[in-house]
Parts: sequence; structure tokens; C-alpha cells
Amino acid sequence: MKLGVLHLSDIHFRRENDPARKYCECIAKACYQTAHQSDEFVIVVTGDIAFGGQAIEYQYASEFLASISSKLQTETGKKINVFLAPGNHDCALIPEDEIRTLTINKIIETQGKDLSQALIDKCTEAQFEYIKFEEKIRLLEPVFEDRLWKEFELPVGGGILRISSINAAWMSTLHESAGQLVFPIQNYAEHLEAPCSLRLALIHHPLNWYCQSTYHPMRRALKTHCNAILSGHEHSIGSEIVSDLNGSTLILEAPALQPHESNLEPQFNCLLFETENKIVYENRYKATEHMPLPVEQEREHSFDTNGKCTRLNKINPDFLKLLMDPGGNFTHPVRGALSAEEIFVYPQLEENDSEVAKKLSLLTKFVLTGKLVKRF
Repeated sequence: MKLGVLHLSDIHFRRENDPARKYCECIAKACYQTAHQSDEFVIVVTGDIAFGGQAIEYQYASEFLASISSKLQTETGKKINVFLAPGNHDCALIPEDEIRTLTINKIIETQGKDLSQALIDKCTEAQFEYIKFEEKIRLLEPVFEDRLWKEFELPVGGGILRISSINAAWMSTLHESAGQLVFPIQNYAEHLEAPCSLRLALIHHPLNWYCQSTYHPMRRALKTHCNAILSGHEHSIGSEIVSDLNGSTLILEAPALQPHESNLEPQFNCLLFETENKIVYENRYKATEHMPLPVEQEREHSFDTNGKCTRLNKINPDFLKLLMDPGGNFTHPVRGALSAEEIFVYPQLEENDSEVAKKLSLLTKFVLTGKLVKRF
């Protein structure tokens, strides 16, 4: 399988004269070579398509993506699928919905315990215009969808591509902080485990934005089942390979195509996944009104496909509970009961007020001074 991907993020469409509206030809030109090398070429946008979740902003986005798709289709003769994941700017947060804010504060306080569909529905009301836009722009219907997850399946080059679009921004606020987002990843294990040749996860917020109760299971689930995780939000470009017993996972963070910061340039990525050779080619470009400008030389990343996309044997829940038992009643004022993976003990931690420590201290003094110190 050879899959070409145009990876865009953080476009922040707001006004009719936004510079990004003039980048269509430049972006398409940057992708022509990869598109010709691919069995399938797709466009991926990992959030913050709009600036404030407004209908007119998505009209600009629709024209922008349609223009790029049209140019690529004319060049290759193939239809171009578009896959999206929402970001915090894809929520209409002004004026503030006070009931939504109270709902989110409660979810943060409890770290998602007893998370109901009614709470999810309330929080995702702010994404109404994004939801309409996503349904309009896609060519391929998902094999599964709800308010927080869309699962797509596409035959590519004799294999099966699975794309999991994750709505991490469902509880975003105007002034959100890292370490607070909640996501019920356990509800979507069945879709992550579906057999495929290549699986990509699309998510706006990188993993450091999730609360403790979400971070560990989210990280474990995505790293276990996804060959690559494509994200945005940070406005900084980056790529790394994370390896563990489940193999390696490639993490690709896209730069902002239309950053707020004056010191950042508009950039985007073009990727080529080759599953047979287990290589991803990454090309980074600066966007202009005319020709794409390479930011650096092409990068090559190796990635693992062995057993990554197959249905894995599950650990018995009772045995997993035993493994996660910290051996004591450890609690957190917000999280409640803590599991072993949520507790960190500093390697040099000592119980200095114990009887053993006191006896060792006396012995040390005797060895150094030759005098027996009497305890009172």
C-alpha cells in the first residue's frame, strides 16, 4: 500500500481576505509528485479549521478544500477524500453558554466519572456548524460515527486503510489548560481493534492535554493499535517514533497553516506511507501565494505494521485489576482511588523517621567518631 497524505492543521479561517485562501495552488503543487506515487491520496485536517466555529468561516474552508481537491483530481484523475478532526477553535464559544461551562467544570472535577450521553450532547452543541461542514465535505461515509468518534475504512492498494477521527475538542473552552481534557477511549476499543493494513488516528490535542484518568488509557490504546497519530494544536512542527512492547508508533504534529503568532510562518506537510517498505516520507513546506518552499530536506521515518492492526488478545479484567493494584489505599482529592500506573515513587525516596533509619544513623555516627551516642 502506498498512501499519500496532505496534512493540514490550524487554518483558523476567519475573514474573506485571510492569506490562507490564496495558498490553494501552492499546496496542490507541493502534493503532485506524492499523489502520482500513491495508490490513494487523501487530505487530512487535524483541527482548528475555523477561528470561531461560525458558518461563514466554514464556507471559506469549503471553498479552500474544494479548490485543492479539484486541482489534485485534475492532476491524478482520482477522487480525493477529505478527513477532518475538530479543534478547540471549531467550537462556537462566544457568547458563553453558561450551562455548558458548568457541565464542563463538573466533568473536569470528576475526571469523566459517570459521563453520560446527555453531557456529551450538551458539550458538542458548540460544534454544530463544524458537524454540518464535516458531513458536507466528506465523500466517504464512516462505518461508525457518534459525537466523539468517526471511523472510516477505505481499500487502498490491496490493503485496508482505517482512519479514526477523534473529537478531542468536545469539551474545549475559551481558556483551557493542559491536563484537563477527558475522553472515554474505552468506548471505542472495538473500532480500534478492527483488522486493517494501516491505521491513522486524527486528533487535534496532543496527549499532554488530557487529564490523568484519560492520559494513560488513551496513550496505551492509540499506541497499541495505530501506526501513526496525526495531530495539531501546538502550532509547532514535529515528528517522533515511540516504541514499546506493542511495536512503534509514529507521531506527527502538523504546523499551523495560518498561525496567530507573528514569528511563525505558514507551513504544511505532505506524507507518503509505504507499508511494504515500512517507511513514511515526510516533506515540510512553507506556503506562499505561488510556489511551495521546502523547509528542509525530505525526512524518512520507519514504522511498524507487524501485528499493529490486528485484533489483539485482551488481558482478563480481573488480572488487569490485580496488576493495577497499588497495594495500598491511595487516593487523590479529585481523581479518587489511584491505580499503580498513576503513582510515581521517586527512586531515592527514604523513610527517614523510621526506627531502621534512626539505628543506621546512630551506627554511622559510631563508625565515624568511635563514640557511642546515647539516645534520650
